[in-house]
Amino acid sequence: MWVSLLGGPGVEVFDTTDGERIARVDLGDHGAVEVIFTADGDTAYASQMESGSVFEIDTATYEVRRRISTGGTWSKIMALSDDERRMFVSNWVSNDVSEIELDDGDVVRTIPTAATPRGLYVDDDMLYVAGFGSGALQRIDLDDEGDGEVADVGMFGGEVGVDGEDLCAVSDAERGEVLFEAAERTAVAFDEDGFGGTAGEAFEAHGACAGEAVQDGAGGACVVADGEAVLKVI
Repeated sequence: MWVSLLGGPGVEVFDTTDGERIARVDLGDHGAVEVIFTADGDTAYASQMESGSVFEIDTATYEVRRRISTGGTWSKIMALSDDERRMFVSNWVSNDVSEIELDDGDVVRTIPTAATPRGLYVDDDMLYVAGFGSGALQRIDLDDEGDGEVADVGMFGGEVGVDGEDLCAVSDAERGEVLFEAAERTAVAFDEDGFGGTAGEAFEAHGACAGEAVQDGAGGACVVADGEAVLKVI
């Protein structure tokens, strides 16, 4: 298990069987905020807000292969393209997303977004961005750099996930809700009081629903968790 040390020196790695620390990856004067991995598990990427950098780490040796500058300010969330040749990084303060070619580490472009971009999801040539401060969920066509607002999800849009075909989920940290945008643009919401609409889908909720939107790997279902609370699209 890899743990980012926001106020520490970098990243620590633990053995989940006994809780023992295996390694500590030093990233210099600052810590890391997010960690993601390639599909084969050979490479980890850690973002560092203070320096606007992404560190590429060998998961076998725990050595930093290179440091990539995002060209943005206060870089947070990372997402890889389907072929893992490009990386997208949301820049919290400069209000944009950096598109990086991983072959050479060069920033291809910075894409303007809604205020304080956070959650990212890449689907072929479409980029979804959740704006934390604006509450906007943007869909950006990477082919023509066009951008469009898919839904106003309220303040503090945190994480965004897509279940493969026709459903997008965004967490709203302020209201303690998860909002769903179906293909027909019918908004669906869950909160601690229960179900807010069907849009032709069946849902099951347990407790308050706020936090991260992720895929659970089974049937494209989307699970949102906040502590022990789980929301599942069936």
